[in-house]
Amino acid sequence: LYRQDPKNFETLLALGQADRQIGHYGEAGDMCERARGQAPGDPSLVARLAVSGIGALDTTGFAALSSTQIGALTTTQLGGLTSTSMTALGPAELAALTSTQLAGLTASAVRGLATTQLAALTTTQVKGLTATAAAALTSEQLGALSPGQLAGLTTTAVSGLAATGL
Repeated sequence: LYRQDPKNFETLLALGQADRQIGHYGEAGDMCERARGQAPGDPSLVARLAVSGIGALDTTGFAALSSTQIGALTTTQLGGLTSTSMTALGPAELAALTSTQLAGLTASAVRGLATTQLAALTTTQVKGLTATAAAALTSEQLGALSPGQLAGLTTTAVSGLAATGL
């Protein structure tokens, strides 16, 4: 199939997932990048990337996703993000994340947010942080949150903070 149509999104995505399953992470990343390249700006195609496809994107690839594409990612897909990929998010991409999406972030992804990124979150977005996500915040990250953002933390998120001893 690849030889017949080397730009076919479905084929590239399938090859990327197969490479990842057999431990060829570099090749998996390349295929996922190529698949993403076939869907610039199209949230419906990017939203179909599996968690492994999202996790295989390098920082440059992730940064190339539009805010519309990021807004289309599911919480399951966002679970594939690493702390490194989170650093690639700019203000527009962060603004595209819903509180539901933020609830799907892993502790590693939350730890990857820079203090400037956290400061840019809206109170509504902060309300989406789970106890696990809140527990992953460092004291430096917490210090970046404004009083309004801190007031937006749910009791569940605050209980996550309490569990860390902060």
